[in-house]
Amino acid sequence: GEASLSKAVDAALQVVQPRLERTPLNIHHQFEDARLAINQTRLEQILVNLIANAADAMSAQADRQLWLQGSAEGERYRLRVLDNGPGIAPEDRTHLFEPFFTTKPGEQGLGLGLTLSASLAAAAGGSLSADHPPQGGTAFELNLPQVAVVMETPDE
Repeated sequence: GEASLSKAVDAALQVVQPRLERTPLNIHHQFEDARLAINQTRLEQILVNLIANAADAMSAQADRQLWLQGSAEGERYRLRVLDNGPGIAPEDRTHLFEPFFTTKPGEQGLGLGLTLSASLAAAAGGSLSADHPPQGGTAFELNLPQVAVVMETPDE
């Protein structure tokens, strides 16, 4: 598959819009569009999960900031989804990508979003990992191959 990052971000934000109306975020777009080697719908699903999780994590605080930071690194593209939420407890960090593990209270989460997202990234030759910045919050890093640009050479 092949996906447009900017189209995937726009589609994901539309899907999570009802949640963002209840929990407004300041979203900072710090990336240029990229063509990624993943199915468009799968990329959108990953972004929905990451953005929705960030919104949920920050729901109890007044200042909610979310950064979408992207950069090309050779043939790969790295997208960081960084929030200024409370972060993830150290004892929970090793379980983040396990099926049915959730830190959400009660019936709010199935614990499948990150597992599914990591599987979708891996199936496309990429990865999804979590980082815990010293200043707080949580950063998820999606690393995917970019679509190779085929240069046509004129016949001699």
